[in-house]
Amino acid sequence: MFEETTADILPRTIILMRHGEAAGSPDIARQLTASGKSQARSVAKTLTSLDITPDMVICSDIDRTRQTLVEMNFPAYTPILFCGEDLYRAASYRDVLHVIAELSSDDKQCVLVIGHNPAIHETVLHLSKESRGGKFGSLENSYPSGTASVFEFKSDSWDMLHPATCRLSHVISSL
Repeated sequence: MFEETTADILPRTIILMRHGEAAGSPDIARQLTASGKSQARSVAKTLTSLDITPDMVICSDIDRTRQTLVEMNFPAYTPILFCGEDLYRAASYRDVLHVIAELSSDDKQCVLVIGHNPAIHETVLHLSKESRGGKFGSLENSYPSGTASVFEFKSDSWDMLHPATCRLSHVISSL
């Protein structure tokens, strides 16, 4: 009988991104600035240059995350799931990982998550604690708007995403 091993499992990619720079108030209604729009386009361009193309996007339903997604200009056929305020209200990395596990389809190999600090930064720190090395630099203490971290991992299910199963491969930041 055939047994599936990790060698038989295709690698998956998860991209955790903080929305582009935003201004205004109240917080829930903040809009992207010109710089924030440029940050989003820059991340998309860098992902393309790295040959990384999301085949699914999970996006907070808040204006600035939606605007970030629009500026990234993914193909119209890319599935997009808006998760209401779940990522906006996320209190910790556990909440973000729960959203990913609940909403990511196991037939997708590359998922982009566009969310908010502090939970996105905390999730990046949590997932990278075993593979960070020198890739993170000054982002250890802050995770500016328009920053994205790319992780690779092998599993047949998104709910297996944790530090022991993934490796930080790229940090994309305009800083």
